Amino acid sequence: MHFREPSPLVDLADSPFRVAAELTPWPDDPAGRPRLAGVSAFGVGGTNVHVVLEQAPPPVAAAPDAAARPTSRTPSAPPPGTPPVGRPALLVLSARTPAALAAARADLAGRLGELVDATPAARPAVDLADVAFTLQAGRDEYDHRWALVADDLAGARAALARGRGGLGARPSTPVAPAFLFPGAGAQHDRMGRDLYESEPVYREQIDSCAEILRPILGADLRELLYGPDATLTADRAAGPAFDRPDRAPVGFAALVATELALARTVLAAGIRPRALLGHSLGEYTAACLAGVLSVADTLTLVVERERLMRLAGGVSIGVALAPAVARDYLATGGGEVVLACVNSPSSVTLSGPERAVAAVEAALVADGVDFTRLQVPTAVHSPVLDAILPRYAEALAGVTLHEPTIPYLSNLTGTWITAAQATDPGYWLAHTREPGRFADNLVELRRGGRIVVEVGPGRALCSLAGANTDSDVEAVPLMRHRREQVPDDATLLAAVGRLWTQGVGVDWAALGRPGTGRRVSLPGYPFQRRRFWLDPPPRVRPGTGSGGAGVSGGAEPGGLAPVGGVPAAQDTWITGQETSARARATLREASPELDADLTELCARHAGAFLRRGGVDTRAGTTHRVGDVLTTLRVIPKFRRFALALLQLLDTAGFTTTPTTGADATDAADATVTFTRDPSLEDTRAALAAAILARAPEYAVDLRVLDQCVARYPEVFAGEIEGHQVLLPDGVTDISQAAVDRQVALSDVQVYLPLVARTVAMLAAQAGPRGLRVLEVGAGRGYLTWEVAEALRGLPGVSFHFTDLGRSFVLTGRREAAARGLDFMTFGQFDVGADPVAQGLAPGGYDVVLGFNVLHATPDLHATTANLTTLLAPGGQLFVVEAVRQRPWALLTAGLYDGWWLYDDDLRDLSRCSPRGPGRTCCAAMGSPTR
Repeated sequence: MHFREPSPLVDLADSPFRVAAELTPWPDDPAGRPRLAGVSAFGVGGTNVHVVLEQAPPPVAAAPDAAARPTSRTPSAPPPGTPPVGRPALLVLSARTPAALAAARADLAGRLGELVDATPAARPAVDLADVAFTLQAGRDEYDHRWALVADDLAGARAALARGRGGLGARPSTPVAPAFLFPGAGAQHDRMGRDLYESEPVYREQIDSCAEILRPILGADLRELLYGPDATLTADRAAGPAFDRPDRAPVGFAALVATELALARTVLAAGIRPRALLGHSLGEYTAACLAGVLSVADTLTLVVERERLMRLAGGVSIGVALAPAVARDYLATGGGEVVLACVNSPSSVTLSGPERAVAAVEAALVADGVDFTRLQVPTAVHSPVLDAILPRYAEALAGVTLHEPTIPYLSNLTGTWITAAQATDPGYWLAHTREPGRFADNLVELRRGGRIVVEVGPGRALCSLAGANTDSDVEAVPLMRHRREQVPDDATLLAAVGRLWTQGVGVDWAALGRPGTGRRVSLPGYPFQRRRFWLDPPPRVRPGTGSGGAGVSGGAEPGGLAPVGGVPAAQDTWITGQETSARARATLREASPELDADLTELCARHAGAFLRRGGVDTRAGTTHRVGDVLTTLRVIPKFRRFALALLQLLDTAGFTTTPTTGADATDAADATVTFTRDPSLEDTRAALAAAILARAPEYAVDLRVLDQCVARYPEVFAGEIEGHQVLLPDGVTDISQAAVDRQVALSDVQVYLPLVARTVAMLAAQAGPRGLRVLEVGAGRGYLTWEVAEALRGLPGVSFHFTDLGRSFVLTGRREAAARGLDFMTFGQFDVGADPVAQGLAPGGYDVVLGFNVLHATPDLHATTANLTTLLAPGGQLFVVEAVRQRPWALLTAGLYDGWWLYDDDLRDLSRCSPRGPGRTCCAAMGSPTR
């Protein structure tokens, strides 16, 4: 680079060296030796570098993976010498914005086109597996995602050109799917054979199950599943391989083994379930995966279960009717047909003796009702099974049952299984005989998340999941339906890609055959080249005065007019909007019982901390508060935090404490008497387990609570800073996922859109004069984007986003650029300090917004004055603030030392004003509030 002519002191012409000053062809060495090049860099300051580069060796084609090819155990293996058939591959892309993702797809399509169109001599040795490996292992993962399964490079290019592939966005909180396991009747011939040939984990699990079942079945499961005569039908006339009197039945065991192998495959790929749910027989797979049953015991039980059911006889049918309507047909079966399972609001299973069920079928045909005979060998969950229950009880007595390690739902009860039920043989006997409540299971499961995965053949449970809950459910099948002509490995890859686009984490190296891919040259990230410079805060003309504020400000000459022109009209409009929003919202606040349990759990955490710190918490002991603080080695800045913990124990009924002042200096001589011991570990653990059984969505909350309380001794003694617990890497807040979930399910979802609609109405009324909006303490933008999107396209609007933290400002700036919100500006601002000294003009804004920011300021009086200063005549203040602090927030956010540095007379140890910071602020300005 930058070379023009050599120094006259260097005789290059008579040397073997030359300078490549321009792009020059570099042919291979005729003798086959690797090409060598010297690269030199000569610095003006005398620092010189010389590097010798050698041509990379040609890529060696990977030898076929013998373990992944069909073997003699799979009777339909291709003859020797048959070239291996290429596997499908999963291509993935992600980007920070939808526009960048679209550009990345276009770039990839272009690169694949170059590879496909190149002449054989010029084409690099690149196959689709290399492309997939590079995209999976060689790229960072961002929120906006795309995935595609293809068979070859040409097919991938064609799919990209047609806009194929699945799109999705990673949510702000971590997501985990629930695993659904189908029951008997889902099995089909050669199910999972493609996976047995291509996925090592799947093959290993099937091989293990086959060895367990060999002495039980008297045959090799792999021959029965994948051999030329394989048939898993329950029709006795069509199933000679599976209904011989000298052989145990294999249908149930084959299905359970397949489900276990499939589950282990996705578990190895890093896809972890939040919960499990099996349909009838599928509950055995769920129990095995949850550790209740060993694999050997599970397979032994299901073989015996199927054998006994075949002896009992009877038939089962699936009927497309609501339960109440289906019951009307039972009488046509002479009282012998029962409602065996409620699958969804419009689907049930009926079962009974064959003659009685045939009568019901005739009535259904006459009425034009759709039904299907299920591929099960008996009348499931019916009195027909009564005769075989004693013998099945003997089989259950021979297995060992353990407490579940993964939450799963019980078909028998319709809700979460308890440890006592899972370990009771009587439960499994009743599970075989009594009706199934699968529809109730699905409703309960939906409360914890929207993503479900069907881990087994077909997609029947995916359909039921959508019918039982709502269209928001993301139901993903991992295996093909029996009628689909798609390889199972392609179906599995498509499912993994779909889960990944929805934010589920995947360990790419563990999927398929680890270590066989290589990185190849592909397009990099398509940066959008936007300007990210922070603009100065907007200036307004001097001399404008400040006015009153509140959510219902009055109009002043030349000032902002309320919605409808007068304050009363705006109040009426807001009240109507609030009522309507509450009627539409899905508010999922904790029930009073759950709220009480959460409060007790937090108090028990506080008691355990005291006990570990040397405070005797046994019932009847009395301590001076100052002595407690000394024993715990509490440094001054956390004395209020320690007093708040004592107050929590008093609120929860563990102590009695005489009334004291709110400040640390007032409480030292007070006494605290323990009436119950809050430090009992077993009781706390049992309470946490009960909470999770009733509300599994609180798992992340309780995990964060454990992490925080475990570090209290170091924080209170000043050995580490409290924020280091919540921000262990200095950036990532371990409590953010829990906070996001709590915000999403609280009445915040009512008030944020309400504020946005009201501000948009004000902007529309303002017309060409425009509306100047300031948000203080904008943080992660919970309120920001509601308002900004509502203001999009309105004339004359300006929106200034501020926060004390620079990282929040920069993140907000990037998000606004990605959304195309060009009317927004950004800057740092401390609402607790003088705004004029920070560059904001008095009276410069028509609307000031704040979400959960006032409580974080040291002095509400000063904050109120600052906000008042910034409002123009007729300006309005919109504040959304918590009015009470939950104990969980106290025990987690209390680790920030700034949480306790307040100086006003409006707050106590709860950190919130008795009337709430929002009410206090508006009252101080003489404005009404909601």
